[in-house]
Amino acid sequence: MTEPVRVISVRRLAALETSRRRLRWGFAVLACCTAGLLVHFAPRPRALEILRPARPAEASTPDLARGERAEPAAPQDPLYDQFLQEYAPLRRDADQRRYIAAQVRKAAVANQVDPDLLFALVAAESSFDSKAVSSKGARGLGQMQFATARAVAPGAVQRPEDLHDVPTNLHATALHLRQLLGDGQGDLRWALRMYYAGTWDAKGGGESGDRYVARVSTFYAYLKAKRAHQDLNPVVAASAVPAARVN
Repeated sequence: MTEPVRVISVRRLAALETSRRRLRWGFAVLACCTAGLLVHFAPRPRALEILRPARPAEASTPDLARGERAEPAAPQDPLYDQFLQEYAPLRRDADQRRYIAAQVRKAAVANQVDPDLLFALVAAESSFDSKAVSSKGARGLGQMQFATARAVAPGAVQRPEDLHDVPTNLHATALHLRQLLGDGQGDLRWALRMYYAGTWDAKGGGESGDRYVARVSTFYAYLKAKRAHQDLNPVVAASAVPAARVN
């Protein structure tokens, strides 16, 4: 006995065909989304990084001394940003604050100096004015003498005007400070006195040297205290940077 033939209406057949088309489209969209996510989160091949041409330092790091606008760099360290707003020229310029903070961190980490210490030294030396020139000819953010900077970083500093370049000055400043901390076996007070007066002055600048050490140390202690109580950690961790000790 044969089974009865089941008749499907034209409307029902059209509905089934529409459902099949929708399912096919749905699976196609899902496959595309999955492939896109895999491409987005997949690690970039190392070969692409090696073959990518490096950009010149001058093109990637704007110089505030020459009036160039800094490209926004995220994220900003909230404590540095708050500190820099106390200086009138930087109060309304978030890009310059972000740029200076980023360059301080970069120079400090590259030269194995605590970023907060370098930041405090620059605050005491120049109040973050890259164009600053002292009565004795010290220049830029770290107020480096040309002879000292050229001896410390001969490959970066070729002429006095180079010290008004933000990355160059901070590199020479951080490198000099690291060398002094090494010579003093981590003694921050001695290193700061030598930075202020020069290694040729065995007394470290006398009373004025003491005031300088106190000023830098006050800024440094302030930053450390704020981080401890407000949990404002720097964007670039300084956990691998040897801490200076104060005797």
